[in-house]
Amino acid sequence: MKRVATWILVALWMLEELLWDSLNWIEDKIAFLSLVRKLERWVAQRTPWQAAALMLTPAAALVPVKIIGLWLLTNGHSLAGIGTILVAKIIGTAIVARIYRLCQAALLSLPWFAACHGLALRISAWVRTTEAWQSAMRWKAALRQQASDFLAQLKRGLP
Repeated sequence: MKRVATWILVALWMLEELLWDSLNWIEDKIAFLSLVRKLERWVAQRTPWQAAALMLTPAAALVPVKIIGLWLLTNGHSLAGIGTILVAKIIGTAIVARIYRLCQAALLSLPWFAACHGLALRISAWVRTTEAWQSAMRWKAALRQQASDFLAQLKRGLP
């Protein structure tokens, strides 16, 4: 049971890190918009408690969307339900990650947030030492190599 729980934790942690890190390029692409720049400047100037409240806002705002996704799942619309929940997760993670990057110094000045941040870093370090994580990283490297080889073949004109 502990092994299964470890694999589930690793899978969830990988998804979160993938979303957290990989969505930067989307954020950078939309950051050129004047309104977005103004909003980011406003967010970056928030007090620590305001920044903490801003971190909770996307999660709270997306709860109804996730409930709709659950409703779709329970009413036989599996793909639509899963898709709705995944889109809400991706959007929420992207927004929270951006708010965190903009307000990191203010957030870390809150002792409880700094303690939670330290705990998250320790959990992340532990997850990376597990066999499940190591296996997933080997699988990811092999998959990336296969994709690279396939693209190289396509460039050479071979099927």
